[in-house]
Amino acid sequence: MSPAEVLRRGVRAWLFGMPAPEVVRLTSALTAAGVAVAVAGGWGVDALLGAGRRRHLDLDLLVEAELMPAALAALAPLGYGVHRADAPGGWWAPVVQVLRNSRSRTVELIVMTPDGWAALATRAASGDLGPRTVLGRLQGRDVSCLAPAWQLAAHAGYPPRRRDRRDLDTLRRLVSP
Repeated sequence: MSPAEVLRRGVRAWLFGMPAPEVVRLTSALTAAGVAVAVAGGWGVDALLGAGRRRHLDLDLLVEAELMPAALAALAPLGYGVHRADAPGGWWAPVVQVLRNSRSRTVELIVMTPDGWAALATRAASGDLGPRTVLGRLQGRDVSCLAPAWQLAAHAGYPPRRRDRRDLDTLRRLVSP
């Protein structure tokens, strides 16, 4: 990443980033609406550690495909609308819906299907990844997170950026203390 891109992303995170109280507000609203989600990505790692370590550009949430309409309905009253309905995802979750609010805070709803879960399981370095989700903590509240071994499997398909490398090192320590 060029120095200009690093600066641009840093400014964007500072101005429009996703703060921890907003993560808790969104996950609480989804849970209250009966939508099971798993926090992934940077916020997922921070929740597994029990505290925010850095600013985050967005919030990555894994949502089962059949729960997407309910997830969208739960987030709409909080000011989040679809910014991009068919954003390209990764090798294990090819469809992502990007939501934004009026403050340009971004939520990426990663649409999970049985094929996506199977793809993640086959990419794992070890055979058994264990449970898909575990509890993490943010702002003193429990949040469901993609388990460390599953997060490591999700990162296996692309070259890591610098912040990804830090997250990967953290996840490896959580998997093999």
